Amino acid sequence: MVVQWTIPPDAPEGRWEAQILVLTDWVMRGGRLLAYQGLNFDVAGEESGMGAPLGSPPLLLQVTQTPDPPEGLSVNVTAEPETVLAGETVRISGVVEYPSGDLVEGADVAVEIHYPGGGVWTVAGVSTDEEGRYEVTRVIPAGGPAGEWVVNVSASKSGLSPGYASTSFLVAFPPATLEIWADGEVYTWGMTPNITARYTYRGAGIGNATILFEVSGPDGLHYVGAVPTDEGGYASFSFLIPSGSPFGEYTINATAYREGYENASASLILSTAYLEPRLVLSLEGPEEALTREAAQFRLHVVNSGNTTAHGVEVEFLIPEGLTVLSGETSYDGSIEAGEEVVLTVLLTTGTPGPYILHASVSYERPDGTPMPSLSMELETLWVYHPDYPIDITGMTVSQEGDGLLVTLNVANYGGEEVTAILTASAKHLATSFMPRSEETVVTIPAGGSVEVTLELSLMDAPAGDYLVQGILSTGLPRYGGFPLTYREATITLGG
Repeated sequence: MVVQWTIPPDAPEGRWEAQILVLTDWVMRGGRLLAYQGLNFDVAGEESGMGAPLGSPPLLLQVTQTPDPPEGLSVNVTAEPETVLAGETVRISGVVEYPSGDLVEGADVAVEIHYPGGGVWTVAGVSTDEEGRYEVTRVIPAGGPAGEWVVNVSASKSGLSPGYASTSFLVAFPPATLEIWADGEVYTWGMTPNITARYTYRGAGIGNATILFEVSGPDGLHYVGAVPTDEGGYASFSFLIPSGSPFGEYTINATAYREGYENASASLILSTAYLEPRLVLSLEGPEEALTREAAQFRLHVVNSGNTTAHGVEVEFLIPEGLTVLSGETSYDGSIEAGEEVVLTVLLTTGTPGPYILHASVSYERPDGTPMPSLSMELETLWVYHPDYPIDITGMTVSQEGDGLLVTLNVANYGGEEVTAILTASAKHLATSFMPRSEETVVTIPAGGSVEVTLELSLMDAPAGDYLVQGILSTGLPRYGGFPLTYREATITLGG
């Protein structure tokens, strides 16, 4: 028999008596016990008499007041992140406070992290900083286990009761992943798309898994195939685009699985269409260039179609009179859809005038069918000076009596008329004797030409060989004019 008593919190201190009475017969009136027979028991439970009056040897109890425990520390704890992937880091942190709310510096903090199921994984001891903070970081094992991990924290400081707190976090495994890709984006009849998939866990391939490929195409086309992965987690699947099949989108769905890993899925969309390359030409270069200077020209060949252009032959035809300083003037090969071939050349010339560059290209479809060839032209005007697009195009010298006739032909390649000076001069090669030079002002109409004859007097001129010059300038030097070009010829005069 067990009997329990609850001592009131405000009970007086001292020795208290306790009796156990087992009644065998009794008389009660008005809720009061008037007479009884029974057994009294002492603390050892031994019988002390039959029908004995109250007051048998009592069980003595000592009652004392328990002093209040000392005030304790307050602790809080958090685990971040709440869900941690196996192999990643969990951060345990918190703050320790006095009962007053002040922060506790130098408190001893013990952190226990428990596996799911209760086993202790790690124990760490740290001290709080001047702001009452503590922190512990740990890397969760790559093998887990997954589930709820419990963190128990205790903080102690001399003269104060310890403080306790707990929290938990979840550990999960990163999912396996599946990636798929194709060797192209657009296909046509007779082509075979090659689909590659890779099944991985933490970046490492999962070998000996099975990948299930499903292809859904226009008008109900449906193909399914299962392929095992190699040691790197790779698997490949291919199918033929049937001739005459409708053009449109093909959806490839794939799922992968191996025991011990989560299944994963991926998808991609391919397009089928009538494929044809389409090359576009463009020429870049100046409309006007200076003679004896280099000018850059570019030929662009862009494939704006949806398939590769094969058998491409590009030719950059340079007109006679222009010199190639550097660069490529031809290309043979193929051009992928969306790609571009650029031929760049540096050209120059010493002779003014309009020059026309010609570019041509021929190419084929993937099946060898020729496509229409393309060509284009670009005209560039080469000049001595931007304001004087003129040149001496011819000069003849003849003797008539005592006169030397110098005939000059001048052309204007520009869009506006130009005024310039033509000068004729001669020098005796043996003695440097020079008859008087002659000049005249000429105006050459836009896009036109003029012919001018200047006569030099040979009176008293010695016989022999003469160097004759026809000079085209913007004006005489005394007026600030400068030379544009000149022609020379030699003539022998008799005595």
